[in-house]
Amino acid sequence: MRKDLFFIFVFSLGVAGCRKQALPPTDYGNIGDFKLTSVTTTNQGNVDKKALSGRVWIANFILTNCNGPCPILSGNMEKLQSELPQEVGFLSFTVDPENDDAPSLQRYAKRFSADPSRWLFVRGDKASLYELYEKGFKVVAAEDKTLPLAERFVHTTKFVLLDQNGTIKGYFDGDTPYGLTKLKREALSLLRGGAGHDRNNA
Repeated sequence: MRKDLFFIFVFSLGVAGCRKQALPPTDYGNIGDFKLTSVTTTNQGNVDKKALSGRVWIANFILTNCNGPCPILSGNMEKLQSELPQEVGFLSFTVDPENDDAPSLQRYAKRFSADPSRWLFVRGDKASLYELYEKGFKVVAAEDKTLPLAERFVHTTKFVLLDQNGTIKGYFDGDTPYGLTKLKREALSLLRGGAGHDRNNA
């Protein structure tokens, strides 16, 4: 699918508040190298691919001013945090770094009781973030500045499961019980050294 047509397609998927993006055609691989800023409830620092090595991670994409699915997604991340062992980490990437500064992300992290030892909120310059989303995670983040802030972003509501080497193992619905159940099962399988099964539950 041509890139311009794909963006038209995702912009047509409107919901209240920030808008959902359908899962793009998947080509699972490694997310590749990156250098960004991480924020927790207690501090901020740097994060790169090397810092993720050796741990299973669940990643999602949010913005703190979202009036749509983001609070639901973050609430489900909080639930997964309470149900999965400490060996599983969590990454929430902002799609609106211009407004989601470190203090905003820290307040948001506290709102969802994010454990600073395992749940990182990631920001950086917009170009670097969006390149990572498109080329690394193979999802789309896009902005329509003609709309109100809480409605202008298109981003996926999928949760992305990464293995200990930063390889994408699957995409799971972050807003459905079925998706969360399947994600938990696959994350535990990775911890046990399993390769998982069909991990796209779209």
